[in-house]
Formats: sequence, C-alpha cells, structure tokens
Amino acid sequence: MAAGNRVRRERGARLMRVIDLITFLRGEVDYQYVPNKFPTSAGYPDKAAAVVIHPGRPVDEWTGKRQPSFQILVRGGPNGDADAEAKAYEIFDTLANRRDVNIGADSLSIITPVGSAPFYIGEDEIYRPIYSMNFNAVIRPAPQT
Repeated sequence: MAAGNRVRRERGARLMRVIDLITFLRGEVDYQYVPNKFPTSAGYPDKAAAVVIHPGRPVDEWTGKRQPSFQILVRGGPNGDADAEAKAYEIFDTLANRRDVNIGADSLSIITPVGSAPFYIGEDEIYRPIYSMNFNAVIRPAPQT
C-alpha cells in the first residue's frame, strides 16, 4: 500500500479526554472523580478517584485505530482501607472487559484491565489508602468521508 493510502486524522478531531472519561465513570459508579491528581486544598473530600489518561499504543497507520490506556487511583478516608478497596473493586468490576461503550465522541470496542484486580499502592501523608487500577481501551476509527 502506498504511503498516500494511510489514514489521516482530520484537523481538530478529538481524542478521548480525561473529562469525557470522568463523565462516563460518574454515570457508572457513584464517587468523586478528579482529573490527573488529587487536589491538596483543604476541604476537598478524602474519598476520591484520580483519573489519568496515558498514551497507550501508537495509532495504527493503516486503520486509524487508537489504543489509549488509563489509570484510576482510588483514595479512601483516613484508615479507610476496607471502603477504599471495596470502591476500587466496584469500579474495576464495572469496567473490566466492558464492550461497546461511548466515551465523549469516541466509540470504544472494549476496555480491558491490565491485571486481574486493583492493587494497594500505599497511603498518603494522612493515612488515606490508595488503590490503583489500569486499563487499555480500543477506540474504533472514525468513519472515513
């Protein structure tokens, strides 16, 4: 196939954004979600989940298929290990091997977990437990016009 036949993304086309992923998550599992990192400001809820999108695999040059990854960090209240773990499993079980969903303007064919369970990564300076889980997604290429 000649280089001229490669798929090109339209100028200004969107990629999955963290705010779109958070909007989707809020509709699936009730919790406080924040983009990228936990706020440090006083008065912010202890119990929250930080959502981070990672680049994942490269865009397929022939089909345009994209495969981003994302991480969800679930934080509980001080010494709230059991509650944080339960919420992490609720989110994990909701997303693991989920098929045919729309997130923002993107149509995902599947969301697959990286690993078989959320894992405890430690606690912050005021003893709030944090659990991590990672996922890969496959985004269908936009139809060519």
